[in-house]
Amino acid sequence: MRQARPQVSERRACRILAVARSGVRRRARQAPRRGAINEPLAARIADLIRRHPTFGYRRLWALLRFREGTRITPKPVYRICRLKGWFGQWLARRHGSNAKGSPTTGRPT
Repeated sequence: MRQARPQVSERRACRILAVARSGVRRRARQAPRRGAINEPLAARIADLIRRHPTFGYRRLWALLRFREGTRITPKPVYRICRLKGWFGQWLARRHGSNAKGSPTTGRPT
């Protein structure tokens, strides 16, 4: 549109043509993110998982951040665990109560 009439503003041309400016403007294409993994960090997390197999990503992050002093947020730890398939190795949670007895009083029947 700018090439046809350079003296007319984009806003005015879009209003005359009854077109949204967001649909006219050209957007820069973003390269798709490929799940780049920080391999040294992934190796360190794998070592921590071997030593502490029941820890979740938040607790792994806490070990890295506060015990080892690594300047990191929980998000990369979560992302690495997800991409490497290190989630879902735990037993499913049990729903309901383990209490024996009637469901209303909790006393044995």
